[in-house]
Amino acid sequence: MFGTWTLSMRDYGRGDPLEFFSAQLDIKADASESVPEPATLAMLAMGLLGAGAARRRL
Repeated sequence: MFGTWTLSMRDYGRGDPLEFFSAQLDIKADASESVPEPATLAMLAMGLLGAGAARRRL
C-alpha cells in the first residue's frame, strides 16, 4: 500500500467534462517489506496454545 502512486488521465476536449479518453495508474512499491520478529510469532503461538489448553480444561 505504500510507495509512489501516479494516476494519469488524458482528455482531448470532446465536450463532456466527465468523460476521459484514457487513464493509467502506475504503482511503484517500496523495496523493503516489514517482516514480523520471531518473538512476536512465538508470543502469538504461546497465546493460542494457552487458549486451547484452557478450553480443554473447561
